Amino acid sequence: MQTAVQVTCNQSTSLRALISRQENKLLQHRLALVSEKRQYRNPGWMKIRSSDGSQGSINASWDQDTRSLTCRVVNRGRGTPSAIIGKFVEFLLVERVRRIIVRQLA
Repeated sequence: MQTAVQVTCNQSTSLRALISRQENKLLQHRLALVSEKRQYRNPGWMKIRSSDGSQGSINASWDQDTRSLTCRVVNRGRGTPSAIIGKFVEFLLVERVRRIIVRQLA
């Protein structure tokens, strides 16, 4: 199963770069940054996995033009995306609350 999450920011600096520099804060929220170095990957790409053993990962890329972080949540087997999405949204709201634009969709 794949789920898409989009985070819109009010500043133009890369949210992906800021998140990748905060590995210790990610660990506090039970998330781990995966440093996979592949030549064919976009330089604006990162992967986050759950550090507590639950299934799932988040593939995120930053779009400078729209000032948005597009996240593709991937789960395999019987895992559900809610656990890792919940941890990631908690991290964003606690650590980056002034940069993120929160909108409720009807």
